[in-house]
Amino acid sequence: MMISDRDCRTLGVFQRRELEAAEGKIIALAGAGGDGHAYSQLARTFHLGEIRVADPETISIENMNRYGTAYMDTIGQPKVALFAQEVARIDPSTRVVPYPEGLTLENVEEFVDGSDLVIEEIDLGADTSLSVALYQAARRRGIAVLTSMNILHMGVATSFNPEGAYLYEDMIGVPRDVDPSKTRGLAPGFARTMPRIPWEYGDITTLEKITAGAPLPSTRTGVDQAIALGTIQAGFHLTREVDNHRPDPVWAPYWAYADAYTLKSGIARPSSAKFYTQAALAALRTRLRINPRASYDEL
Repeated sequence: MMISDRDCRTLGVFQRRELEAAEGKIIALAGAGGDGHAYSQLARTFHLGEIRVADPETISIENMNRYGTAYMDTIGQPKVALFAQEVARIDPSTRVVPYPEGLTLENVEEFVDGSDLVIEEIDLGADTSLSVALYQAARRRGIAVLTSMNILHMGVATSFNPEGAYLYEDMIGVPRDVDPSKTRGLAPGFARTMPRIPWEYGDITTLEKITAGAPLPSTRTGVDQAIALGTIQAGFHLTREVDNHRPDPVWAPYWAYADAYTLKSGIARPSSAKFYTQAALAALRTRLRINPRASYDEL
């Protein structure tokens, strides 16, 4: 590849051959929400060939607290269109293929086919069958799936190895290779999918509200942590064939986490015992007025 002035700072972090390895690769991104949209910034580091982005939603006023292109003058605009505009402003040579209808059981095979990395950013409260179909389609093609999410001021990220012993179906508690349509309406539960609760500062009433079905609360701080983890993990995937002494991606069932509030980071694995222990700690600290209170109980 021809190294340009835009790459000069990147070469202090990545080798030329790593940039060459990532050049022209295809990413399939399912979900262009707060975390998902921020993956547009991969185009700043790597000369990608194509990004497919699927999301049926438009910007709403409640996106303003975390979404990179949520402004008063973008409310009502499709998220995939804003994603494409952002990438075009960064690197016009990267092709963006929008799926404004979102990911569906009908287009998932086409969406995944030929990609080098799948990134899953479908909301936890969305149709589980779409996530199951996405992971299965990627696995059949030997493609890794990276996912990240924000939890208060913390971000977490992991990847599912298409040849690994632990599958997405294992995490959400359904049979392997289940018919995705059979999982529609399934709610896996946070004990299975949340590797860590910010018990050091979380308000237990917030956890109680989201467990009862309220939308996940979020802040830009948490999004930034999730994307910091997610983008470096994506970099590990895109340059894996280059032997440059970099670590492997963090593979499920383990998750990388980083919390801007507590300054803690590390690797965690979801478990029911850990979830309920940390929830109990958050409840105790909330009752003792050690943890700060939020106002999610007013919703």
